[in-house]
Amino acid sequence: MSSDADSYPMKTVPSMVTALQYQDPESRADSKTIRDEIELAHFGKRQQLKVKVFRSCVHHWIDVYLDGNMGRVVRVSHRTVRMRRVDLDVNEHHSAFAAGLNNGGASGLLYGYLLAWSGTALQVLIMAELGSMIPLSGGHYNWVAILSPPSCSKFLSYLTGWISVIAWQAAMASGAFLAGTIIQGLLVLNYPSYEFHRWHGTLLFYAIAAFGLLVNTYLVRLLPRIESSFLVVHILGFFGILVPLVYLAPHGSVKDVFATFNNGGGWSSTGLSFFVGLTTSLYSFIGIDAASHMAEEIENATTIIPHSMIASLVVNGSLGAGMLIAILFSLGDLDSALVTPTGFPFIEIFTQATFSKAGGTLMANVIRVL
Repeated sequence: MSSDADSYPMKTVPSMVTALQYQDPESRADSKTIRDEIELAHFGKRQQLKVKVFRSCVHHWIDVYLDGNMGRVVRVSHRTVRMRRVDLDVNEHHSAFAAGLNNGGASGLLYGYLLAWSGTALQVLIMAELGSMIPLSGGHYNWVAILSPPSCSKFLSYLTGWISVIAWQAAMASGAFLAGTIIQGLLVLNYPSYEFHRWHGTLLFYAIAAFGLLVNTYLVRLLPRIESSFLVVHILGFFGILVPLVYLAPHGSVKDVFATFNNGGGWSSTGLSFFVGLTTSLYSFIGIDAASHMAEEIENATTIIPHSMIASLVVNGSLGAGMLIAILFSLGDLDSALVTPTGFPFIEIFTQATFSKAGGTLMANVIRVL
């Protein structure tokens, strides 16, 4: 990370800033890199991490896009600014589908997604501005330390930092757990004699987490190639899910998608059930702040970070909404999806859409790999 040049909260280091500002232009490697160093120096920091160059916001967003759910499960990229991507909307919305279908139904999922997307957009606008003003990799706890009153800045930033760490751990655990239990669901689908045990999923969780550790330690030099290959996987995977659903699956009516709510949880009202199921849509936008934590590894961070956050939200949110609508029109027998022995309604939906276990397994494996 970066090292403090003064006491925390950070303060301007005039000599450092002056030295960088008035350095001979011919001796500078790149003016943007120098600007990044000046901005770090303003907050009492020195550049410690190796800076990666992104030629444009589009180039940068492509790197963001290809990370996929592997960014959560395996942490494939140590250099990519990870935002929420369309495949995350596919994977995590599918994987957490049961709660939303049971509490809110198809219409609850759709309107809940739009509500979560709108609320996340407001958060992104604020965090993008903060990331542009204070381009430090600590993100939230740096922002809190600098902007809060001096009397409580250390305490508040300490709490903020630990909340962030706990959130990262929970995100990693949930992704690995979902990937492991999806494997179990596919075993149930294809091998009726298989007996589902929770400890099997726990062991698969440990295996996936260990694989993530391996990739981020011993295979770290291969990460650029791995993430480049996943760009192709994600593009093909997106259409590999969307096209069969739209073309093969029996489609429901407009009323089924836009005006059908469900209170399967037995709550006191449909409205309360909707808000309980809203967690499914909120889960799809976890990690929207991830870009800020890569601020000290990116050239021209004050521009790239906010652009990446906003572009990712707009593009992937739009594609995710389109995918969700396609899924809701292709639900088929909702009761069968909710009581499926696989434990994942999306596996049953895929199987019904393709009229074969092989087709459902193939599409579900796309979700699992992503």
